[in-house]
Amino acid sequence: MEFSEDARAILEKPLLAVVATTRDDGSPHCVPVWFRFDGALIRVWSGGEYRWVNNARARPRIAMTICDTSDRFSGAVIVHGEASVGGGDDEETSKEIRRIAGRYMTPDAVDPYLRRFTHLRTIITIKATSVRAWSTAE
Repeated sequence: MEFSEDARAILEKPLLAVVATTRDDGSPHCVPVWFRFDGALIRVWSGGEYRWVNNARARPRIAMTICDTSDRFSGAVIVHGEASVGGGDDEETSKEIRRIAGRYMTPDAVDPYLRRFTHLRTIITIKATSVRAWSTAE
């Protein structure tokens, strides 16, 4: 999937995203999340037993939106895709957690923050199937 310049500009900022999954009864379930875009995939750090993660396991079609409100409303991205749930107590999971958390805080704050959430060892990887982005920047 190709990401437009507008999409990349927003996805590369440390903005809060809202992820939508589908519950057992077909209704939507939305949660705010931290994420990291690596140029091709989007990764989210979470807990393996959270409702939205269980929804993604059972029904991997997922949507997310990221809005840049730094200058009123500068733009947004809507991503539809397929989620895969992984993670565990391994070095690569630890590195990804640090990369995600490091987008949202200063380097000296990462370790104290992560010590509070050692039980969260799940990485949700989203492979986009469609991306729509727009910018109001001039």
